[in-house]
Amino acid sequence: MILITVTINATAHRVSDELLTLEHSWLPYVFDFSAPQYRIAKQYGGWVRLGFGDIALSPDLFASDWPPPKNATATVQYTASTEAAAVTLFSCSMRLKTFGQTFVKYEMFEPVYPQNVLNEGPNYDGETVPYPRAFGVVSHVAPIRLVDDGSDQPCYHMGELSGVATGVGILALTYEDAGAATIVTTTSAHGYSNGNSVYISGTVNFDGYHVIRAASGSVF
Repeated sequence: MILITVTINATAHRVSDELLTLEHSWLPYVFDFSAPQYRIAKQYGGWVRLGFGDIALSPDLFASDWPPPKNATATVQYTASTEAAAVTLFSCSMRLKTFGQTFVKYEMFEPVYPQNVLNEGPNYDGETVPYPRAFGVVSHVAPIRLVDDGSDQPCYHMGELSGVATGVGILALTYEDAGAATIVTTTSAHGYSNGNSVYISGTVNFDGYHVIRAASGSVF
């Protein structure tokens, strides 16, 4: 269940995409809500940001604040049971985009999540450089030559790509720990161990690197 607290002129309003009666009433005033997506500046790379898109709300939410104000804020949470178990997904500011008799649409401005995604280290010339890291499908990348390891072969950084392709099909993804974790069920025994790092691809919300725990058979 999605719980969204929209603050308008310092007043908090509890809304959702359905009528919910939990510890409080959450009114069905959310008509449309864009899924967060990773967005990159260029097709070949650049700064990555997490975009949240738009949210369309019922005009009934603004019965005491008409016309809708230019700015508002929202806190988006998920829960499978109670409000106390709700997990905050993100908080953001919103700016009015358009409104009419049937809906009010706001653009959601994402918070900034500063995080280094590339490791740094020495190259063959002894310079400290960022090491490449593959995201998604890779057709070609100029490799970085590293310091020789003492063998008679040159050493190159593989951009965290494995030389051996391994993978299993995912049968199901289910929420665990009130949305704080995810149970992955594979189509066959996966062979992973606790502490292994795996990359999931081909999903809407779960793509990326994850550290495995509770590995057993075809579940982790």
